[in-house]
Amino acid sequence: MTPREQRNQRKEWRKIKSKQRKRKKSNHNILTPPSSPQPAPEQIPPEHHSTRRKKRLMAKCYRDNDQLRLEIEKQKRLAHRLQMRLLRLKRKSSLNTPTGQDTPRSKARKLLRHWSTEKGKGSRAKRRLMKNQAKKALQFQYTLNAELMNKYRSKNKGKQALSQIIRGKLMRKYKIITEAVNEFRFTAGRQRQKKGSLSKRLTDRVCSFYERDDISRITPGIKDTVTKNGIKKQRRVMTESIEIIHERFILENTDIKISYPTFCRMRPFWVQPPKDSDRETCACKYHENMQFLVNSLHGLNCLPSKRLQEIVKMFACDINKMDCMYGRCMECKEVILQSETDSTINTEWFQWKTKKETRLINNQEKEVTLTVKEKVTDSIDSLIDTFSSEMQRFKVHTFQYHQPIQSLQEHERKLKRK
Repeated sequence: MTPREQRNQRKEWRKIKSKQRKRKKSNHNILTPPSSPQPAPEQIPPEHHSTRRKKRLMAKCYRDNDQLRLEIEKQKRLAHRLQMRLLRLKRKSSLNTPTGQDTPRSKARKLLRHWSTEKGKGSRAKRRLMKNQAKKALQFQYTLNAELMNKYRSKNKGKQALSQIIRGKLMRKYKIITEAVNEFRFTAGRQRQKKGSLSKRLTDRVCSFYERDDISRITPGIKDTVTKNGIKKQRRVMTESIEIIHERFILENTDIKISYPTFCRMRPFWVQPPKDSDRETCACKYHENMQFLVNSLHGLNCLPSKRLQEIVKMFACDINKMDCMYGRCMECKEVILQSETDSTINTEWFQWKTKKETRLINNQEKEVTLTVKEKVTDSIDSLIDTFSSEMQRFKVHTFQYHQPIQSLQEHERKLKRK
């Protein structure tokens, strides 16, 4: 039988079988009596989510719970590890130091950690041990209080010292100042400052004197600032030592009597002595070079002082007169300096000098001007000649520097009087 014939034969068999089923079903319906009416089926509301989606959400929830559970276990292990590390460090620090690092509160907690007044809790030996420790601590406290009261009851200085102890930092921290006052029977009030004290009346005056341009110079750096108690100020560098500044303040303010320690204490925090970095920078070439010359001559016993202001007064009749400072006065026109040592001996001093160097910048040779600090070695005669010639220029420079400041101060005084 060919495949085509086979398909036709199967098709006939399906038709015959279908007729047979229909005949059998019709016979069954004729012979079966009618059944009672069936109740209407209950209507179930349709579900919003399919079963597959529910299963997917539940699986995701289980996965998230497992992940969070693992994360909690990880954090617990980390916390335990860090806690044990802290305990080891505390134990090590307490072994290295004789007194340990326990605060008063932690000592009290350690003392009362295993304390129990009930007989059923803890062994008898343990309760007896804790009772003896608490008894010793209380006995030590009461004995110390009685000793302090007996020692400082009749002494004013002792009362002041004990009052300072009572209002200390730890007493304020643990809030037991009231108990201490009731125990020792005297107040722990703060010391009141005297009204109209010298430091309060002269603060502004001394501060303005420190900030004068001839007393201190302001630093140019944008980050060169000083901060104290939330107040930020640009740093100023003193041009002279604080002893000299105090002397100048006394000479200019004859109506004020202020001691050197008080003057130092009233110095503003942003006015500071110069550092090494401030000293090495060439703030003023004339002043720095003249200071180097004066230091060398002072070391050779040719000059009595290192202060430039005193040296200028030695070679000028009046530092406020233009003729004397410009070399027009016949009495102080020439600068004469003699040396007691052999003038042929070589000596050394520093000088700021301006030099020109050729440098390679971006593959091109360019001439750069630099100011460098160099050491000069020459005879004492050459040093004295250099000092004499530089002193003439330095007198002019000093007059040109101080005269505008003095005139500005004079105008400020006139404005204040008006």
